[in-house]
Amino acid sequence: MFWDELQEAKLSLLSEKNSYARLMPKYAGRAWTSLVKKTQLKSLYDLFQEKLWLPKVTIAVEIESLYQDVIQTFDEAILSNYKRWLEVAESKIGVRLKRSLICRSLQKPGLLEVNIDRKLLYVFSEAKLWVDMGFPIPNEMSQLVARRNELTLLYR
Repeated sequence: MFWDELQEAKLSLLSEKNSYARLMPKYAGRAWTSLVKKTQLKSLYDLFQEKLWLPKVTIAVEIESLYQDVIQTFDEAILSNYKRWLEVAESKIGVRLKRSLICRSLQKPGLLEVNIDRKLLYVFSEAKLWVDMGFPIPNEMSQLVARRNELTLLYR
């Protein structure tokens, strides 16, 4: 039973490498999906470890080895998504922050409108998920995320 679960997790990790929940950001969504699957496997593994009354099987060592490999693969997938997000986010955040937040309206002359870059809202949701997963975010982004509520209220 646990063997089948491990095989299914391994196959899903390979086949769904680039998939993520629709309402989640790209990189953090992929990592979150991997983290959820990893947590499910860990809880199932812990459940089997607690059942001392179960008979020992000959493939227990092989299952333990496969479990460690799958958990390590999940960790690597999460870390690679984090590194890719840092590369993408850090390269563009400086340019996006140099924009003035309010500008004159082109559609309605005489009025002002919000000029925030929509990608910053995306960075907010991405950064929040990474913080929730326990990853550090760069200083420049953490200052931006600290002002997230103000900027989001301006935009909406």
